[in-house]
Amino acid sequence: MKEIVRTFALAAGLTVLVHGQNPEGFKELKIGDPAPDFRLIGIDDKFMELADFKDAKVLAVAFTSNHCPTSNAAFPRFIKLYQDMKDRGFGVVAINPNHPDGLRPDELGYSKYGDSFEEMKGHARDQGFPFPYLYDGDTQTTAMAYGCLATPHIFVFDENRKLRYKGRIDDSRFPGEEHVKSPDLRNAVTALLVTGGALGGLPMSTTHVSSVAIMGVGASRGRGSLDSRTLRHIVLAWLITLPVAAALAAVSFAIIVRWS
Repeated sequence: MKEIVRTFALAAGLTVLVHGQNPEGFKELKIGDPAPDFRLIGIDDKFMELADFKDAKVLAVAFTSNHCPTSNAAFPRFIKLYQDMKDRGFGVVAINPNHPDGLRPDELGYSKYGDSFEEMKGHARDQGFPFPYLYDGDTQTTAMAYGCLATPHIFVFDENRKLRYKGRIDDSRFPGEEHVKSPDLRNAVTALLVTGGALGGLPMSTTHVSSVAIMGVGASRGRGSLDSRTLRHIVLAWLITLPVAAALAAVSFAIIVRWS
């Protein structure tokens, strides 16, 4: 999993903070914590809040994005879980925590969509989202309040909106169900809705998130700032370009001297 990178552009240079440096306002939810409230715009151009899902016996707040390859591979299985469990009281709200300007060139090619709000509409249509899809990319305040580390990152709350599970959808990054060995999210939702709230007699807990780190320009990285990989690319480009430019300048100077 790529770790969240927060960078600041300084007048004197660039300081890059990596490996666990979280943005201001970031909070890691623990099992038993209440669901933070939110008010976000959806792809239907209407705002939704946590209270709009009050009828769900179990609610999954699913952080995903348009471009994330792991989300694109696993979300058909997530949608199937929703379809299987919705009549039992399973509710879902999907949230895109990514700012579109945070998408790096090396992350293109996994989807025809970027992470802008307008592109969310086409992505949700193509994927067949049967639940609301909300946008948090401009401020990422909801992602930080929930402790979203990556996409996909799922938070499951019981009827009292206490956190009972957080983590991945399952252990596969690939499309299809044949690669899934541990359907963690399905096990958790089944435990809450079917077997009385415990999985194998154990309390709900967490699984590792194995996916793509959320990307920000507003909250996680200052607007116009650079992540560490992009910075390395720029430095490498300069190291390659400067000698070539110097050589061309020398040749040009020699030609001018010869013909002057």
